Amino acid sequence: MAAIGLSAWASFAVAQEDGKAEPSAQPEPQNTIATGMGLICWAAIVEAVSHIGNRCVENEDPELRKELERSTEAMGRYLIEEGDWTEEELARFHAEQGNLDVPDGFLCAGDGPNDIYEAFASNGVGALAAQTDQMLALDGPPVWGTCL
Repeated sequence: MAAIGLSAWASFAVAQEDGKAEPSAQPEPQNTIATGMGLICWAAIVEAVSHIGNRCVENEDPELRKELERSTEAMGRYLIEEGDWTEEELARFHAEQGNLDVPDGFLCAGDGPNDIYEAFASNGVGALAAQTDQMLALDGPPVWGTCL
């Protein structure tokens, strides 16, 4: 899970740096960003990072925590309203993506979780907010897209 989130965030960061989308052989659907990532993928990554921050990071950045919570809440509302998810489906998604059944000692082992959190922190709260807002502005029902 940790390596998956980091590579998706790294792809986002590279796309943001040069402002160009990666070339694609197929036309982009309306409900993904230029890299092909859909809102469900981004919601899963944000959920994982949020739980890593809560459970693994000793001195969590309070501004990043606030934006992780805002992003999670906004995307959850979108999934219910635009994706026709139930509250139960959303709760299951949060539990699965947040690894709630994984003990902290296992989730937080090694450098991976901290590296993921630090990638989000170093990109800044503004980048997280902008990415979330871009995902919420997509047309059509939420999709995973080419998540990773």
